[in-house]
Amino acid sequence: STPPPDRVDYEYTRSLHWASSDVPEKRPIDLPGDVEHITDVEWADETSSTHESSVGETCHAVGGRSSLQSSIASLAKACKPRMVRPEPCFCEPNLETQEMCCTNTDCALYASQEECPTNCPCGPLCGNKRIQRRQWKRLSVFDAGLKGRGLMVNEDCERGDFIVEYTGVAVQKKFLDSLFRKYKSERMLYIMALDNDVYIDARFRGGIARYINHSCNPNCIVHRWKVKGISRACVFA
Repeated sequence: STPPPDRVDYEYTRSLHWASSDVPEKRPIDLPGDVEHITDVEWADETSSTHESSVGETCHAVGGRSSLQSSIASLAKACKPRMVRPEPCFCEPNLETQEMCCTNTDCALYASQEECPTNCPCGPLCGNKRIQRRQWKRLSVFDAGLKGRGLMVNEDCERGDFIVEYTGVAVQKKFLDSLFRKYKSERMLYIMALDNDVYIDARFRGGIARYINHSCNPNCIVHRWKVKGISRACVFA
């Protein structure tokens, strides 16, 4: 009999990971030595040599450690946007129950996919600061067969849970074609769009989210949230 569509997707995805039909147990694997793992997006550095961006702001380059890294790192990084503190929401905390506030679309900022500022009226009971507080799930990297490495969550998740932020080097869009040419011999790419003008490159400097693989039957999704007016690429269940 013909398997259901979701089973077909599963079998196809599995065939991309494993050469045989027997999927081995996920086991932890060492992180690659040619990657520097960072937890925040890396923007232009005032201490480095400068380049002019397309919008007239001064952007800066960073040095590399290998010939490929050096050629890629010579591209101008994207300039960090100015921080803009949003107006506080109008949520009111329940001081008797001490329940967390701002955790659903009843909060105007949460509904707009923007985190609350430091002056949120809910104070320590504000639950809409997951990115700022780096409330990532417990994660580990495992051997994903033909796909190299994969990322798994080591705790229970529910739909909508914040898992991790995708971090790396912020690169201006105008350098994207050059970046792809530099990576033409690479088997895998680690570039994700942050907004219309900025992309995150996690090939040599990136966060643990770089190990997430594509799936025909995905269990997570990327949403762009704003923190103090700056876009962040965040992975949710």
